[in-house]
Amino acid sequence: MRYNIEINLSALPTAELRIRKENGHKMLRIDLDASPAVSQWRNGTWHLALTAWELKAVAEGGDTHLLKPNLGKAERESMTEEQRGNLPIVGHLRPVPQQQQQRPKPEPTALPQTNDPEFFEEKDDDLPF
Repeated sequence: MRYNIEINLSALPTAELRIRKENGHKMLRIDLDASPAVSQWRNGTWHLALTAWELKAVAEGGDTHLLKPNLGKAERESMTEEQRGNLPIVGHLRPVPQQQQQRPKPEPTALPQTNDPEFFEEKDDDLPF
C-alpha cells in the first residue's frame, strides 16, 4: 500500500522562517546540529528521520499514522515517558486512493547550499510568525 505523506517542517525543533534578502523568497532554516531528527550521512547528504505511529482509529481526514522525530536509542532512553509523548507531531500519513497508485514517483532533487552571510538576514514583513 502507498501513503500520502505530509510534513509540517515548521514543527521541527529549531525551524525558523526567514525572508531571503535579495528576492523576498520565504526560506526555512533549521539548526541541523540542534535538531535530533536531522543528521548528516557519511556521503554528505542530510536526512530527516521520522517515526510513523499508527493511530488506533482512522482520523476524520483519513489519516492512519502520525509522524514524530525519530531519536537515537540513547536520547530516547534518557527521556521520560512524558517527554517522549510531547515530541512534536510533524506530519501524518494517509493511504493513496487506488486510482492514484499507478503514478510514477518524481525524481528527487538536491537543495542548493550557500555560505553567503546575507542569505538569511531577516527582513521586516507582514507574516504572522
